[in-house]
Amino acid sequence: MFGKSSAFRGAVIRWEVGLLLGFPFLCVVSISRSLVMDRAVGASHALERKVHQANNAKLDLEILISRIKDAETGQRGFLLTGDEAYLEPYQLSKQLYQIDIDRLKTQSEGLQADPGSIDRLSRLAGLKYKELDETIRLFKAGNRQEALKVVSSDVGKTHMDEIRLAVSRIGDGLNVASSKAIAQSQHATEEAQRLNLYGSIVSVTLLLMLFGLSWRTVHREFASRTQQDRASQELERAVHNRTEELNTAKDELEAFSYSVSHDLRGPLRAVISYASMLEEDYGDKLDDEAKEYLTRIKASGRRMSELIDTLLALSRLSRAEITLENVDVSEIAQSMLGELAKDSDPTLQFQVDPEIELRADRKMLTTLMDNLLRNAVKFSSRSEMPNVEVFLDPESHAVAIRDNGVGFNPQYANKLFLPFQRLHNDREFEGTGIGLAIVQRIVKRHGGLVWATSEEGKGATFYFSLSPGNGSNQSIERTELADVR
Repeated sequence: MFGKSSAFRGAVIRWEVGLLLGFPFLCVVSISRSLVMDRAVGASHALERKVHQANNAKLDLEILISRIKDAETGQRGFLLTGDEAYLEPYQLSKQLYQIDIDRLKTQSEGLQADPGSIDRLSRLAGLKYKELDETIRLFKAGNRQEALKVVSSDVGKTHMDEIRLAVSRIGDGLNVASSKAIAQSQHATEEAQRLNLYGSIVSVTLLLMLFGLSWRTVHREFASRTQQDRASQELERAVHNRTEELNTAKDELEAFSYSVSHDLRGPLRAVISYASMLEEDYGDKLDDEAKEYLTRIKASGRRMSELIDTLLALSRLSRAEITLENVDVSEIAQSMLGELAKDSDPTLQFQVDPEIELRADRKMLTTLMDNLLRNAVKFSSRSEMPNVEVFLDPESHAVAIRDNGVGFNPQYANKLFLPFQRLHNDREFEGTGIGLAIVQRIVKRHGGLVWATSEEGKGATFYFSLSPGNGSNQSIERTELADVR
């Protein structure tokens, strides 16, 4: 009996040793298979890029021939009517056709397209435009009949026929290159599938052999894993409960803030009204000091009213629904800065980069830009030549707003965007201390980042980026700020 037991244990040991020796072989097979597949996939992708390149080149051909037709149509419309509005598509086509030729050459590189054919097409297009130029020149010089004579001749038709023939030859060459790349891609895919099948058969065989060894280890670890799963579930439950508590507290705090701000309006209006009535009815009986007190009461009341309005705006931002659309930031900035220059400082200079576009809620983004631009104008108002720039930062791809104002001490940057925390007092610059907090709330609701850089006396630059696809979404370690300058 003991002999049989020893023989069985020996057989098991030999089996396990054999499986362990088979494991490195399985690794070698898997790695080789992966390398071959990677090479095949890489080749297939390269060929797909060639097909895409050929399709782009054919599209460029279509655009070029369309431009030439537009130019000819514009020329004939001008000759028939004398209206120079018909020359607009002609002038545009004339400006862009060489760009189309250069792009076609670039797209055709590596596709075995005949460069001579493209050069010939470029020459023919040049001749066509010279013919169009000549007829327009004759017409403008008063030789209308001469111009129409050129149009009615076969010169224009000959040029267009030659251009179409050149385009056809280039297109045929691109079709051949595209078909060849597609065939090679299919062959590479079939080869990869075949190699994958062979590798899979070998891998599955070895895996089945290793399974007999693995199940014993899995069985021993099962009890330990079960205990870990229980601990993980308890932790997830605790995190979920804590998150629910935090969300409830946040909702209650926002509701409380809204209620307090709303309920303060009535008593505040009464204070301001009674102070105004007292000044109007008994102003002649009050001395200067009493009148000064009434003036201060009304000014403080108006400031309190402004603070309540900004608190309500901040509270609404947390509950407002976001409707995403493509928003032209450049247009908003240009319009706002123009109005600010008119209303506050005619000496204000500003530059706005064109075509800055973000996907965001239009109303919220307008509020964000209004706060940042008003801050930039306000804090640069004491400069000899106030200047504000709006541009797309090339490093972070975030929207940036830069001014040449008083700036701030970077040491206190962590306070910049906390509500009611201001780095400049009211005597220097007016403000409620809520504006940048609103900016941060809007940016966070869009899943973005906001930060600022500055030196005292050298202006400040504020940056913001929104959710993925709206500029920079890189993980940049920056101080997140929420405006309160």
